[in-house]
Amino acid sequence: MKGLLNRRGLRIVTGIVVLLVIAGLILLPRDQWSRKVSGLIQAIAIVSLVAVTVYYAMQTKELAREQKKVLREITNKRNIDFLERRLKEFYGPFLYNFDGIVNTIELGPNISIDAEKHFRSFLALVRDKEYMASEEIRKKIHEMIPALQRAHDYAYQDKEIKDKFLDLAKKLEKALSNEAEKIMDQIQEFYSVST
Repeated sequence: MKGLLNRRGLRIVTGIVVLLVIAGLILLPRDQWSRKVSGLIQAIAIVSLVAVTVYYAMQTKELAREQKKVLREITNKRNIDFLERRLKEFYGPFLYNFDGIVNTIELGPNISIDAEKHFRSFLALVRDKEYMASEEIRKKIHEMIPALQRAHDYAYQDKEIKDKFLDLAKKLEKALSNEAEKIMDQIQEFYSVST
């Protein structure tokens, strides 16, 4: 049956039907032909129509399957692009600026790192790109900002504020690292699904 459904088989069946109809028209007189062969011709025409319908149904099914595969690949690609953008535009710069702030507070005011630059960059990044972070990370960041502001302003003078900030910073950094690893795992999962 599958051989009849490919294009070559369909052409052969159609050609046979056409040849039978032409042979019937040529060989038999009009009144005899209509009585003797009309049932056969109708049966052949119906079988041909069924074969054509089955062929196009199979083609439609194959096209639908292919379209579904392409849509899945497009969805995976969009997800991968967004996850990679999250890593590139949020997590990387966030950790860089945050490490600069932590190093400045940890090492004290005498180091050469520009603390104000890191602090401004950090706040701008949170303001502009926080939608890329997970809900858990956003919550931790917003808890951290007042402590960060206090630590930025007073950490050099007050050891308790400095220690509290550094403790919060370690927790946030661990959460960020875990989140970045989850994103990398998701990216790998999408790549494995699409191949």
